[in-house]
Amino acid sequence: MRVRKIEAMNDVAFQLHETEKALDHALIQAAALAGMLPSARLKARLSGTLGQEALTSAMEAQRLLVRARGRIVTAHHQLNDVKTQIGLRTTAVGGGYEKPLTAAGGAANEDVAA
Repeated sequence: MRVRKIEAMNDVAFQLHETEKALDHALIQAAALAGMLPSARLKARLSGTLGQEALTSAMEAQRLLVRARGRIVTAHHQLNDVKTQIGLRTTAVGGGYEKPLTAAGGAANEDVAA
């Protein structure tokens, strides 16, 4: 039973980290697009009134991506609580990368995987 729990939580941890990375990449791309729109307008020497709606839409999309990322971070913390509730504890990094350190020298957050 414990092995199944560990395997299941490792699967969840992998997918969680992939989702976090995908959202970060989407934010990078959305920010690049939002920054490019006014630059392109200036480069083409177009009126400041052109493209405002497109810029507003791009910025709204970026805001929604930030909100989605926040919800995934919340889910990450909630899954850490679930891990503890089912009797597992973190023993290794499950994301395939080193965790950033906090000022206290510990990991910035806990992986879901045991």
